[in-house]
Amino acid sequence: MTPDSPLLPNPLYVAARRYPDAIAVHLHRGHMTYRELAEDVERTTLVLRNRGIGIGDRIGLLGPPTYAYLVNLLSLLELRAVACPLSDRLPRAAIDEAMHRIGGTKLLNPPGMSVAEAPSLPLHEQVAADQPFTLLFTSGSTGVPKVAQLTIGNHLHNAAGSNEVLPLEQGDSWLLSLPLYHVGGLAILFRSLLAGATIVLDKPRNSLGDQVLAHRVTHLSVVATQLQRMLDDVHLAAKIHSLKLVLAGGGPLTGELLHRARFAGLPVVASYGATESASQICTARLDGPPEEMRLLPYRELRIDRDGEILVRGPVLFDGYLDQQTIDPARDAEGWYHTGDSGSLQNDILTVTGRRDLMFISGGENIQPEEIERHLLDAPEVAEAIVVPLADAEFGYRPFAFLRMHGDAPLREEVIRRFLENRLPRFKVPVRMQELPAEPSEQGMKPDRQLLRRLANERPPP
Repeated sequence: MTPDSPLLPNPLYVAARRYPDAIAVHLHRGHMTYRELAEDVERTTLVLRNRGIGIGDRIGLLGPPTYAYLVNLLSLLELRAVACPLSDRLPRAAIDEAMHRIGGTKLLNPPGMSVAEAPSLPLHEQVAADQPFTLLFTSGSTGVPKVAQLTIGNHLHNAAGSNEVLPLEQGDSWLLSLPLYHVGGLAILFRSLLAGATIVLDKPRNSLGDQVLAHRVTHLSVVATQLQRMLDDVHLAAKIHSLKLVLAGGGPLTGELLHRARFAGLPVVASYGATESASQICTARLDGPPEEMRLLPYRELRIDRDGEILVRGPVLFDGYLDQQTIDPARDAEGWYHTGDSGSLQNDILTVTGRRDLMFISGGENIQPEEIERHLLDAPEVAEAIVVPLADAEFGYRPFAFLRMHGDAPLREEVIRRFLENRLPRFKVPVRMQELPAEPSEQGMKPDRQLLRRLANERPPP
């Protein structure tokens, strides 16, 4: 933090005074108001301070998304500590390695609230925009995940820009459908705090559709797989009447999937973002086509001469943690190079794919996401991931992992004929295989490194 850092209103302080009796967190049994949430954060802040947590300490947070988890996270903000949410699906050795990488001093695994009668510290009325607040591990689709440091200003500007374009107000409710170790989950928290809306916490074993129905959820965040599974339940959309917005992102989305969702009655919009920008960068509007993504406030975007998407503005992170120092990861003009390729026409962003996923086959450039989009247009295909398969003659050839709808069999020749009418022959996968049940990084994005290893370990037929 710097002495001349802009000060921003503390979102919990403001919400607790503006909407004291509004429901802040809806649990599967009961709820907590904004006044109660603020009081629990005040008490927990003193408890954590007495445990030795202070300014700049890097604190690991572990566990499922519970009320206690939210309280601990917001208490770390009050203490000006830096929170590092970690996946509770990681093995112990990976958790220890992550704590070592961040220089973590403590690991919190909040089992529940037990501070009802404890003394407290009052909430800060303001927070410094450049106060470091979170350390988030990026997806690491082609190598070791990086650790991105974001400020509270990054999170608040991202949420404010989203709320200016996508209506969210007191009385609305946003299901915490994404994990809090993912920037999309944290974005739900901050959007809701700024609007005085309700965060809905439910048992994760219940389906998204069941959770939406049970709590009459108005706002929902999904990745493509979650949206696809909601559409697979042909009776679900007809039952859901409470939804005002379905924000879809976290990876490639086909126009066909988005329009199917709109046709089914789901108010879906596509979104493009990054951990490094605290979540959203460009998002479609509810009153326009669901795939036409436009820049949100508090962001700048341009496409460089190589077709790479560049971003800057107050949503942009501090940089990557590298051996206890921060690498700003910007060029001389302050632009962050996302590693994504795309185009901008009439203020509408089209994302082509990850530059570091492209491979060369017989001298031809192969962008896996292009093949995946065409595979998803095949009626039988529900999910598709394409990886490079080593080949002595061509260098690499495309290999497709597929999940089919329902109990449909994977018929390679049928799918291959479908693709040959849409793609040049060198882009048609030479082999296909059923997608493993859990090929994802922290449950969010496909683990392409794992799938690539599986493809290349499999003996040829």
